[in-house]
Amino acid sequence: MNTLVFRGLYVLGADRFRRFRRAIAVGLLTTCGLLLLAVMAKLLLDIPYEALFRDALVVAGAPAYYGAMSQVGVFIWWVTVGALSVLLALRTRLTDTRTAMVPYALGLTLVLALDDAFMLHEAVPTIGPGISSTLLVYGGLLGGYLLTNLRVLPRTPFPLLLLSLGCLGGSLACDEVPQYAMFVSRDATFFIEDGLKLGGIVFWALYHLMLGRSIISKELYDRFYMSKEESRVALDGWQAEVPDHLLQ
Repeated sequence: MNTLVFRGLYVLGADRFRRFRRAIAVGLLTTCGLLLLAVMAKLLLDIPYEALFRDALVVAGAPAYYGAMSQVGVFIWWVTVGALSVLLALRTRLTDTRTAMVPYALGLTLVLALDDAFMLHEAVPTIGPGISSTLLVYGGLLGGYLLTNLRVLPRTPFPLLLLSLGCLGGSLACDEVPQYAMFVSRDATFFIEDGLKLGGIVFWALYHLMLGRSIISKELYDRFYMSKEESRVALDGWQAEVPDHLLQ
């Protein structure tokens, strides 16, 4: 009995490993790529592995609540990335035209998440004659997102997107126009600016989560409804071919 159980588990495991070999390969390649980056940082920049792998709060010796709201915002960015990645993986099986938004949305969210996590815009704060890199780059990317999807936006929960852009724009305005700090305390400036950014992140996530739910729900409904309709048509056709006295 035990031999049969172990043999069954072995056959099942071998089948699952064979079926998901591509996903396993992607996971191994991604892990090896990230570890290779750490090795290169160690060899080329002399950055210790401790600084790369340990939690930043532990290394800095800071209290656990430092940057808590910022970490929550980064987490929500990655929730959105995960949801959009699922839609991208299913895109070839979905017929909804709104799936055309997914690649741009995923790429844009990745850029925003990485910038928020690693403060990439601080490396190049201005471009050209003192133009804010954040305003120029992200304004252009967000504008491109709206323009390329202008036709399908009315079929999406766009009020959530407008709220997100409004909050993010308000946060950017507070950052670019520091004169408003004259009217509030220094501590309050962080609450206003970063609070608006957090609201923008939340509404950005809600917009894309609701969009994904709408796309998948519509696909499931269409397939279920069409299958029922096809079955009904086939049944009606079969009944039309059968003599009436056999149906009574």
